[in-house]
Amino acid sequence: RDVCEETADLFEDYDRELNMVLEDLLSINKKNKISKSSENPDKNSNSIAQHQPEEDLSSRVNNKKNGSSESSKKSNSDNITPDPSKQNNSPPWMKKLFKKIALETHPDKISRREDLSDNQKKERENFYKRSVSALENSDEMEILEIAVLLEVDPGISEQKQFQIISQEIEKVMKKVESYRSLVAWTWGEATGDIEIRSKLLKYIMGILKMPALDDSIIKDYLVDFEAGND
Repeated sequence: RDVCEETADLFEDYDRELNMVLEDLLSINKKNKISKSSENPDKNSNSIAQHQPEEDLSSRVNNKKNGSSESSKKSNSDNITPDPSKQNNSPPWMKKLFKKIALETHPDKISRREDLSDNQKKERENFYKRSVSALENSDEMEILEIAVLLEVDPGISEQKQFQIISQEIEKVMKKVESYRSLVAWTWGEATGDIEIRSKLLKYIMGILKMPALDDSIIKDYLVDFEAGND
């Protein structure tokens, strides 16, 4: 999961940088009066946001993060409990494991435990909230991870645990590969290669129907960009 999150963050950086470069090239078009369409840069700017495939994915990534944040805020109450209507699809072993975890993490169970520090209690309360969410979303990997961290017997065979972990790894790798197949990723990974970046920019500008720029102008811009010049 960390690998996937790091890839998503890196992709967002690449995507942000690529959009900035496209904005710069629109500005160059305006200054050089190459096309009448450059007289309305705001309209062209909106075109990038509306048509670039990576922008949609970035939005989904951000929305997912924001959604997770909102979920965390919503679950700040110590009295959070699983919604019965949402846990019907969870397998029996998950429901049994949740009960074991709840005995070690529910705020009511740990509030008077003198063997736990305040930080440990907060950590366990967070585990409880995570396990509630895992149960409601049938997230086998999440609840298994919590059990391991708490040293709670998950109540399933090692073979079943291996299967869950393998499926999670496969899922994460597919997400990672989905980022790497996109234009913004190709842009980011081509850092230092003026030729590839120049061709990629011309391709994107064509897709977005941006005013054309001479190869020499694009390459000169990239040389300055790569050097960190304004």
